[in-house]
Amino acid sequence: MAEAKDPGEFTHYGNKQKKMLEDLMFGTIMNYSQDSIYFKDCNCRFIMVNNSKAKRHGVDNPDNMIGKTDFDYIAEDTALAIHESEMLIMSTGQPVIGRIEKLTRLDGRISWSSSSKYPLYDKSGELMGTWGISRDITESETAKQSLLETETKLEAIVSNISDVIKVIDAAGIIKYVSSNITKQFGWTPGELIGIKGMDLIHPDDQDRIHLSFHRLIANHVPFVAIECRYKRSDASYVPVLASAANMLQDENIRGVLINYHNISDRVDREEEIFYLSYHDVLTGLYNRAFFDEECKRLNTLRQMPISIIMGDVNGLKLTNDAFGHAEGDKLIIEIADILKTCCRKEDIAARIGGDEFCILLPRTDSVTAQVICERIYSQCEESKNASVDKTYYPSISLGHATKTELHVSIDSLQKEAEDIMYTHKLLDQKSMHSSLISSIRATLTERSHETEEHSERMILLTAALGKAIGLPEDQLFELTLLSKLHDIGKISIEEYILSKPDKLSKNEWTKVKLHPEVGFRIAQSSPDLIGIAYYILCHHEFWNGEGYPQNLSGENIPLLSRIIAVVDSYDAMTEDRPYRKAMPADKAIEEIKAQAGRQFDPSVARIFIEQVLGMSWD
Repeated sequence: MAEAKDPGEFTHYGNKQKKMLEDLMFGTIMNYSQDSIYFKDCNCRFIMVNNSKAKRHGVDNPDNMIGKTDFDYIAEDTALAIHESEMLIMSTGQPVIGRIEKLTRLDGRISWSSSSKYPLYDKSGELMGTWGISRDITESETAKQSLLETETKLEAIVSNISDVIKVIDAAGIIKYVSSNITKQFGWTPGELIGIKGMDLIHPDDQDRIHLSFHRLIANHVPFVAIECRYKRSDASYVPVLASAANMLQDENIRGVLINYHNISDRVDREEEIFYLSYHDVLTGLYNRAFFDEECKRLNTLRQMPISIIMGDVNGLKLTNDAFGHAEGDKLIIEIADILKTCCRKEDIAARIGGDEFCILLPRTDSVTAQVICERIYSQCEESKNASVDKTYYPSISLGHATKTELHVSIDSLQKEAEDIMYTHKLLDQKSMHSSLISSIRATLTERSHETEEHSERMILLTAALGKAIGLPEDQLFELTLLSKLHDIGKISIEEYILSKPDKLSKNEWTKVKLHPEVGFRIAQSSPDLIGIAYYILCHHEFWNGEGYPQNLSGENIPLLSRIIAVVDSYDAMTEDRPYRKAMPADKAIEEIKAQAGRQFDPSVARIFIEQVLGMSWD
C-alpha cells in the first residue's frame, strides 16, 4: 500500500498552485477512475457522480443523474436497502466498509459491487450527505455464485478470474490456493498448502478476521466480506477485500472458499480523497474536521503547555457587500497566507468558518503565543502599508489562551481565546470599518466621476434645507453623513454602467436599482454608519409610492431620505453627467415643482426652492 502523504507536504505551494493541484487530483480521480464514485445529499439524491458510476446505471451522461436517487435506476428492494444504509451512516457518522451489494437495474441487468460508504461533511464540519466508492466485482462474484451452485465448475472459474481463490478447512489450514497467487502475492501454491491462513494476515487485522471466520463457521453464515492486509512473499502487505463462502457441507470442497481481491488502487485513491477532505479548498489550510481531530490527538500531558489562537477577519462582510464575494475570498486567502507565514512547522492552522481561523500551538506558552499574534498583526500592517491600488487590506482580530493542566478542556480553552478575540474585535472594528468606508467612498468617487464640488454642494444644500425644516443637531449630523454616502451602494455597479453615455439597457438599469439595498447592507456592517442605513435604503422612494426598492409612499418614507431625494436630484440636473449636459438652474427648479407630489415630498420641495434657493414657488 502506498504510504499516505503528510498533509504538511503541500504547504510550500502557492495558493493558486495548490488549488490547481487539488482540482487536478480530484478531477483525475473522478474522470478516470474505473471505480464508481458518487456524492449524495441528505435526501440521498445524487449531487455528483463519475463516468463509471453513470455507466454502471446505464446512463450516458453523469450530469443526467444529478438530483435523482437509486430508485430511478435499480429495483425497489435493492434501492431501499441502499437508502436505509446511507440514512444509518448519516445518523451515526460511521462509514460502512467493503459491503457486497447486488444491484438489479430497472432493465433487469444484474451486477455486483464491493462498496464503501462514508458520511460527507462541508468545510465547517456540517453533515451534507454521503459519498461512496465501489468496484464492480460482477465477474468474480458471478463466478463464485456459480461455484456455490455447481462444484464441477470450480477449476474453470478459478482459471478465468484475476482474484486469488483459496480454500481452508474448519481449523483454518490452507487446503487449496489458485495458481495466480504467484502473480498477485509472490507465493507459490506449494509454499502455502498446509499452513494456517491466519499467518498471512496482518497482525492488526487478525482479530477481526478470526471473529468473522468463526461466525461464518459456527452460525453457518453463507457469505462474509471484510477488508484486511494480506502478506506478500517479500513480507510487505497488500490491502485486499476477502470474501468468504461457507462450503463445509459440499462433499467435494468441505471447506471455506475465500476470494482475495487486490484493492491497492482504490485504497490509494481513498487516501488522496481523504487528504483533500481535511483541507479547506479556498485557503489550503486545514479545515475544522481536521482541527478538531488534532485537538483530541494532541490533548496530552506531553504536549503541555498548549495554546490556541482564535482569529476573526475584520471587515469581511463589508468587503463582500461592497466589492462582491470574489474580493471577499481574496481577503480570506491573503489572511490565510499571512497565518501560514507566521506559524511554525508544528503549529496547526485551520479555517474553521467563513471568516474564522484557529491555530493550535502544542508545547507553547502564553508568551510565545503572544509573540506569534504580534507577528501576524505586523504582517497585516506591512501588507496595508504596501497596498497601493487595493481598496481594502488584511485585518484580523486575535485572541489567545493557554492551558497548563490536563483537566482543562480544549473547548473551554478555545472559548477563552474566542472571548479575548471578540474583545479585541470591538476595538479593531471601528477603525477598520472607518478606513474601509473611506476607501470605498474614494473608489466610488473615482469610478463614478463625481467631483469634490458635487460633494461639497450636497453637504451645504442639505444642511441649509435641514435647518430650514428645523431639524435638531443630531439629525443635521446624520444628514451631513447621508449626503456624503447615500450612493455608497453604487460601488457594486460596474464602472462602464456608471459612465455610460447612452441609455441603459433593462439589465443595466436593474443593476443600478439595486444600489440602495447594497448601500443599506454596507452601512449596517459599520458601527459608524448603522444610524443612516435605513435612510440610504429609502432615498429613491417616491412620494406617490412608485419608487424603489420598497414602494414606500408619503410620510412612510423617512424625512432625511425625502430631503436627500430633492437635493440630489437638483444638483444632478445642474451638473454635467456622462449621458447629458447640465441644465440651467431655472429649468431644474421647474422640474422639481413638476415632480412635487409625485417624486418629491411637496412641502420639502417648496421649502428647498423658497428658503434654500430663494426662488418663488408660484
